[in-house]
Amino acid sequence: MSAVAAVTRHPAKTTGQETLIEASNVVSNLHGVSETMLWTLYDRACESERSDGVLIDHESARICEAIDYDFAGRFGNPDGSFAARAAEIDHLIMRWLENHPDGVVVSLGEGLETQGRRVDNGRMQWFTVDLPAAIEFRENFLTPSKRFRHIAANALDLMWADELEPTTDVFIVAQGLFMYLQPKAVQRLFAELVARFPKAELVFDVIPQWFFFAHNVGRHEDSLLPAAAHAVGY
Repeated sequence: MSAVAAVTRHPAKTTGQETLIEASNVVSNLHGVSETMLWTLYDRACESERSDGVLIDHESARICEAIDYDFAGRFGNPDGSFAARAAEIDHLIMRWLENHPDGVVVSLGEGLETQGRRVDNGRMQWFTVDLPAAIEFRENFLTPSKRFRHIAANALDLMWADELEPTTDVFIVAQGLFMYLQPKAVQRLFAELVARFPKAELVFDVIPQWFFFAHNVGRHEDSLLPAAAHAVGY
């Protein structure tokens, strides 16, 4: 998988966060689960443009505009649900940073989420962990910095944890992730995280079984709804 930009990309100034890349006409070859990053991006971008939106996310709007993709044709009308989820997690992270201003936030399967830019206190560190194709696509728009790191790895691989001391204050975000994984894999991940970071905090969301069954009657093979969602219920 790869993505190419049709025009030369020009990096904007760095502010300690990820460096902004001014790109346009970026073509996506993302498929399957990785393609869902475009779905959530579109929802956040559209919500951000509403005068009464629940989320202000100018970077998502900028990135969405730069991608050559039929968002509306693929995903339909956005309903703001992904934006509402992101806004709620923003608040949880900011509350945590009040007590752990120099802590590390690890965002598993982050895709094109720009959460780190929205909650940055100027001191924290942010680890974006995602599959190589997802990281490659993200770096069409955002490149890592000293405080904002990109790690190309499966979310179930705790290679990122090797970069941290066991005593590091850690907040882990698994946004829109666990419903794509098998229950045993999620349970193993929980156990590994507790063993590595017993004081860490974790925020995650899941799709309830009733939603999965209601929306998967007669589903198409190319549907982006997770096939394993019914198996994860906590």
